[in-house]
Amino acid sequence: MKRTLLWSLAFSPLFLCQAQLPLLQTENTYFVRSDTRQKVILKGFDISNNSWGFYEWPISDSLQKAGLDPLIRPTEQKPFLFTSDDVERNAQLNHNVVRYCFNDGLFRADNPKRQANLDLMKNHIAQLAAIGKYSFVTMQINPGLDVQNDNYERTKSPSVRLKSPFESDSVFHLWVETWQFVAQGLKDVDAVAGYEVINEPRRPALADASEEELVSTYLSLMDSIRLVDKRHIVLVPEFNSREANPGESYWSDAQGQMVVDKGEQGIIWERNWLALPDTLSNFAYVAHIYSPFEFTTGKTAATFDAASLQSTVQETVNWVYAHHKPLYISEYGVNYFQNLSGNDAKRIEWLKTIHDAFDASHVNTTIWQYKDLITPWVDLEGTFALWLQYYDTTTIKSVANGKVEYVDDATKQAAVSSKIDQALNQYFIENGKFKTFSMVNNESLKEELNRYFASTPLGLFTPASSTSSNQTLYIDKDVLFFEGLPPSLAQMRTRLIALDGKELVDTILPIRNGKAQLSLSGINKVDNKLLLAHYGSNGEWAKKVVWP
Repeated sequence: MKRTLLWSLAFSPLFLCQAQLPLLQTENTYFVRSDTRQKVILKGFDISNNSWGFYEWPISDSLQKAGLDPLIRPTEQKPFLFTSDDVERNAQLNHNVVRYCFNDGLFRADNPKRQANLDLMKNHIAQLAAIGKYSFVTMQINPGLDVQNDNYERTKSPSVRLKSPFESDSVFHLWVETWQFVAQGLKDVDAVAGYEVINEPRRPALADASEEELVSTYLSLMDSIRLVDKRHIVLVPEFNSREANPGESYWSDAQGQMVVDKGEQGIIWERNWLALPDTLSNFAYVAHIYSPFEFTTGKTAATFDAASLQSTVQETVNWVYAHHKPLYISEYGVNYFQNLSGNDAKRIEWLKTIHDAFDASHVNTTIWQYKDLITPWVDLEGTFALWLQYYDTTTIKSVANGKVEYVDDATKQAAVSSKIDQALNQYFIENGKFKTFSMVNNESLKEELNRYFASTPLGLFTPASSTSSNQTLYIDKDVLFFEGLPPSLAQMRTRLIALDGKELVDTILPIRNGKAQLSLSGINKVDNKLLLAHYGSNGEWAKKVVWP
């Protein structure tokens, strides 16, 4: 008999649909299930959705020449950013959460497509929930000064530099209005793990905002969110850097040395915390760790000090846990430079070191990131992701003799210079045809991530809800077979969910001698062949199964 066996999880015994993922809350330094108060640890990937935008000629070229950020933030999500293929790839890994990023422009009041954008995000969250993944919803690009346009703003005079939500009332109100709209739309979605309200903010100089004013700004935002959604966790990050006050020293790239600030508000690159009231409930802190920068994101170090990295994690843990709140590291990782340099073993050693430090202190994490979008103009060495996606195939003319041929010489030169050409020819050609996705040379990264995901000491579900190791599901000739069921079970509820979240079946099956079967002959076959089967006396077990 031909059998297509299920793909099982090493970490979590269950993949639950959105309705079955319990709402999460906070309790001291943990996330917990709202129904049982069981402690939960979340581990997973960032899904950036390229929220910082795209280079679109000729508009971007003109912006860059004017000294402005050239990237255009989409007002509706591009269809290739998140598809059923992305859901299926995530289903093959053992994480239980993603960090779903967006730019504020998708949901601005002046965007006529914002309701459609919200509906699409809810659909993505539902698809992820169907494979057992929570979603932290993150405003990665906020109104005003953000982590992307800062690359063009930081050297400008404070009088003309873009203002952050902490420095401008008008920018703050945009921030609040966008979050209220998003929270209103997601308030009933239990698969939302929480709202990460801003990404890598910069602490303003004292002339623009005092400590008390910063606290007040965050509390006002949280109050505004709580007006429409009292259920979900709100997460606030540390400051990723700060503006210098007069008399303080900072590094000047223009002068190549340390200089004393005279009111120009130079940038001091140091992580720093802002303590909000410990009495806040359903609240957590966020941090990013790329330490040492020269090894993880730069190209000037081939090694790192393990003790120093462990100390960085522990210092972060100590500060947050002293305030009796959970810690979520929403970004960490090492770029592809170390792999290309023949130093991949050291990259994996860094990851093992930080993963073990996370596990030692029940830290919740998402690694940067699930996939990077690449073109001939993207620096391959600067990518971080497990997968790479070549999304603009209009730049490729054909594949000949096992090599990519580009539409023009300028494109080819860019691809060679960025080392993208090397990757495409080695990893993106299969049977003489170009494919748009590849894990490139990241098998060791995948292996370490699955080890880390499987090491979680505390998960979502109790042993009583786990599937027995001898239970088997398979499909043969359009019949789904269940074997190894408890002998005491006479019948069970069975539900089949497609990866797009669509429910295909909800029925009661009789069980005889620990076996059951379900005919699929009346069901339209799904394109991606992967189904989520939820079964048991109350539908409490779940496994993935392939429909051949």
